[in-house]
Amino acid sequence: MRRPLPPELIELGDELESAAARALGRRRTRRALALNAMASLAIAVPLGGTLVGTVVGPPAMRPETFAPRALARASSSDDFPPRVIPHVHKPVNRALLASLPNLRRVLR
Repeated sequence: MRRPLPPELIELGDELESAAARALGRRRTRRALALNAMASLAIAVPLGGTLVGTVVGPPAMRPETFAPRALARASSSDDFPPRVIPHVHKPVNRALLASLPNLRRVLR
């Protein structure tokens, strides 16, 4: 059977245990901060490079952000709302329309 420890050693052991827990907590906090900083940089650097490349790049490399020039010219006039709205329809293919009943018979 072991003899019980003196009270001074028990207090010293408790203090050492709490100091070790505090040091471990600080180390874990520093590690988490470092990993968060690296993750932020891993996302921000490529994104920043892409944004800088599109904003500063040559005009031919920039993506088109505005309406096409034809629409920009049309909208710059004082004619709002437009009096004539152009309709963009393809001409009707009469031969295709005439062949539809024949296709129905074949597909049955």
